[in-house]
Amino acid sequence: MKDINEILAKDEQYWDGWSVLHHRPGMFTLEGFKAGQTSLLPVEREELGDVSGRSLLHLQCGYGIDSLNWARLGAHVTGVDFSQRAVAVARALNDEMKMDCRFVHANTYELEGKLDDRFDLALAAYGVLYWVPGIDPWARTVARFLKPGGTLLIVDEHPAALMYRGDLAVISRSYFYQDDPMALLALSQDGDNGSAVPAEDHGWVHPLGDLVSALARHGLAVQSLKEYPFMAYRRFRGMEKGQDGYWHLTDKAGMVPLMFSLRALKN
Repeated sequence: MKDINEILAKDEQYWDGWSVLHHRPGMFTLEGFKAGQTSLLPVEREELGDVSGRSLLHLQCGYGIDSLNWARLGAHVTGVDFSQRAVAVARALNDEMKMDCRFVHANTYELEGKLDDRFDLALAAYGVLYWVPGIDPWARTVARFLKPGGTLLIVDEHPAALMYRGDLAVISRSYFYQDDPMALLALSQDGDNGSAVPAEDHGWVHPLGDLVSALARHGLAVQSLKEYPFMAYRRFRGMEKGQDGYWHLTDKAGMVPLMFSLRALKN
């Protein structure tokens, strides 16, 4: 297996670049947020319900736009991300909007040295588990920071969808976990001069069975597990965005699991 610290450092560099792109006008509802619109989608809204007055740990929060939207709904939000630049963008947005979210620069595995709180809710949504090298220590960390009776919600790309690249014609990756990560060459962004530069990301597939088992080992009882034939972003050719805000296949519609949600309770 490749050196995990080297891999995570490259992934952090990759997301440092993307945080600059996300903060540009027109990206990810930034102007819409300032105008009072929300970036939150129906699945997470329905699954978490009323968050008013509740403490929420937003894991792998990126540049913070969803965290701020949860705060607007009344949650007391702490966002965590391993990209230092993304956290800086999130803090700047928080200050600009005069909100009181807290943002912490840390890999999820490092949280025990940086937070002492316990939370009512923990959320990991959209493009999260792909970046986690080991699902068991991730689950252990989540359990550590939830109060007894607290709720974890995961909404993410279905691991079956990660078996394919640009379309659903050819299986190109295993559904099952492998120590060596997938490596894809993608365009990132050089934040210093604004030019696009090649950057390699690394990710892992975690089957749903592995995820559920890891949560159970650390005292998180699954309350619901739902699978959906749509996703939050355009992952495959031939997808179209529906009125629900999600991307749907135009062929094979309703045939393939593309996204899932899992809600678990801390014992």
